[in-house]
Parts: sequence; C-alpha cells; structure tokens
Amino acid sequence: MKRGRLRVEEEELLLPALAEFGISSFYYTLFYLPEGDDALDMEFANKVDFKTYSPARMLRKSYVSGGDQATLPYIEQYLKRYAEQDRCFYYDASEEFEFYQPRCGERKNQALLKLMASHHVNAEMGTGVIDRVRPGFFGFFFLTSSLPSEQFEVAALKRKTEIRAVLERFHHQVCGRYFRELNPWFDSGLIPEQALEILQLLSRGYITKEIAELKSLSSRGVDYHLDNLKSCLNARNRIHLVAKSYELGILP
Repeated sequence: MKRGRLRVEEEELLLPALAEFGISSFYYTLFYLPEGDDALDMEFANKVDFKTYSPARMLRKSYVSGGDQATLPYIEQYLKRYAEQDRCFYYDASEEFEFYQPRCGERKNQALLKLMASHHVNAEMGTGVIDRVRPGFFGFFFLTSSLPSEQFEVAALKRKTEIRAVLERFHHQVCGRYFRELNPWFDSGLIPEQALEILQLLSRGYITKEIAELKSLSSRGVDYHLDNLKSCLNARNRIHLVAKSYELGILP
C-alpha cells in the first residue's frame, strides 16, 4: 500500500473553516490506542500507538495535511527534525488542546524558533478525536497559527467547542472514505499481504489444511502467519483473531 500524504477533497473544505479560528495549516493521521486487554508487545505498539510512535516516521505513514505555502512546509520540517526532541510534542492522547512551547534544548530551540519565524508560525497546537464509532482509534491533529501564541491560545480556548466540531466532522468524513488507507494496522506494514490473504480465508471458514493447499504452503507455514497475527493483535485464539480483525477494520 502506498503511504505518505493523501490528497482528499475534504482538506479544501477544512482549511477555510480552520482559518476562521486563526489556524493556517494542519496535519492529520490515525493511530490506535491499546488499553487494558488490548495491551500490545512494544514491537507492535511502536508502530500503531500514538504514545510510542516516532514523530519522524509520521511523514512515512498515510496522512492528510493542508495549509498555505508559507506554513505547510514547516509541519514537515518540524516532524522530521525537531518533534522527536521536543518534550512538548508528547502528551497523553486526548481531546484536550495542547499548546506547544518549544522545549528541545537551547541549541535546538534557537534553530526551531528561527524556522518558525521563517515560515510565519507563531503558535502550535496538538489535539485529537477519540473515535466513538471505531473503538480504540484516535485521530491526531497538529495545527499551526501565525497569530501570537498567547492570542491564539486565548482565542482557541474561547471557541473550543466550535473548533472541536470542525475537527470531529473532518475526522469522521475522512475516516469514512479512507479508513483502510489511514488504518495504522495496514499503514504500519505489520500485516504482510500473504498473512492477510490467509486471515481472509480463515474468516470464510477454511481450515489450516485447506488454506495450505490454496496458498501452496505447508500447514506449518499457515500456522506461522496466523500465530504472528495473534501476537500482533493480542488475540487469544483464532476465533478471537478473526473477531478482532473485523473490529479493527483489518477484515472488511
């Protein structure tokens, strides 16, 4: 599956709506937030969970972004070169507004502030949408503004309900049309194409021996792929694996 920036018509509608709040550019992508019984091995969590995901890799997953010619390039540079060291970037994934004040260390801060000024970025904010339709999924937004930071923070908090409504509408529209592309379980590269085909056959009621014959594999090879998927999704058995695959949008 091709990864990177998705061009969607919804971004053209979102930009003028955000401009009313002084927001000049945005980045959006989808994560999964494992909790409780869904706790994942770190190898997998690092590839789907916002709380452990490397910001530098956010440009290599599927995402939507938009903005004017001055501010949009800043988001790419920030995620690629600074967010990893910026302690402000990491926060508990929630629907609260998190206003960033660069904390990368003195030398990095100076370079980051210079970059912000060159792109007319004076304020940054992170927030998210917890998906009530698809439990466990979290739409993350990184937003920038050319307004002075204090002015932007006051204005954003004053109109928080309106901003949230705009972001939630965008999240649900885009996920409705591009869920497979944005779904981190696909986007992470955790599920090889052959393993997905085996999973699809399993969901249709085929047993190991039948799947092996159809895919020209040994029974051990089929078991290997399914055992890996069970570990990936923290499934207790094959029935649970199929159920979770539907729940997570891995199976249509």
